Amino acid sequence: MSAATTVDRAMRGRKRRNVSDAICDGEGVKKVYKKRTESPSESTPEPPQHKDEELESIQSTLPTCLRLVRRLGAWSFGSVYRVVLGDKNNMHCALKLMDRRDGDDLGIPMSIVREAALLRSLQPHEHIVKLLDVVSTTKAVGFVLELCSMDLHTYISNKQRMDESEQRGFTRQILEGVSFMHSQRVAHRDLKPSNILLSFGAAGPVLKIADFGMGRILCREGRAYTERCATLAYRAPEVGVVCFLFDNWFS
Repeated sequence: MSAATTVDRAMRGRKRRNVSDAICDGEGVKKVYKKRTESPSESTPEPPQHKDEELESIQSTLPTCLRLVRRLGAWSFGSVYRVVLGDKNNMHCALKLMDRRDGDDLGIPMSIVREAALLRSLQPHEHIVKLLDVVSTTKAVGFVLELCSMDLHTYISNKQRMDESEQRGFTRQILEGVSFMHSQRVAHRDLKPSNILLSFGAAGPVLKIADFGMGRILCREGRAYTERCATLAYRAPEVGVVCFLFDNWFS
């Protein structure tokens, strides 16, 4: 049997036989195997580096005190990154990075300005996410926030079932946060599990209300606010698809 025939049979039977079996068929197969393993073009390709390049590109626009670690996720407003804050003893934080207006280096969407003002007015409170700083680049605006473990939606999905005492504790914490917001005349208008973060401490999970992009400060009685704002699946039953009031505090 020629070496060529041996190679041909070894290649056709590769699904049934491993490489070590094929090497034993003859010298011809040994040469082919050696050639394939030593060829630089046949080596395992390295993973793409586009993610690292993306982080480096963003890092170059940030203040030197912020060092990007990795991206935690992407949403409609932008992306959230894990960062190290150098001027806070290398504390790990979350950076919520939101795009500026397209084609306008100076323009900042009013929703970002409003959210920053609301968070500032609600500091500090145990059940409101802590705003540490606000940074601005040529393409984005970022909120440096305390780093939490997960959101309530993820926690519920992972656990599947919560006992009654835990439900009562979580409800109490959420209501304490909402009560404080209302005392400051702030309406969140988009409360849902994915906008409530969890931080785990010695005493157990601590809930923190976050994402005030749809929030408003209720300046005066009788002022009309946007009706279609909260996530539809989480609107109160009495509100329905078209709503006229989200918080009936004035009556």
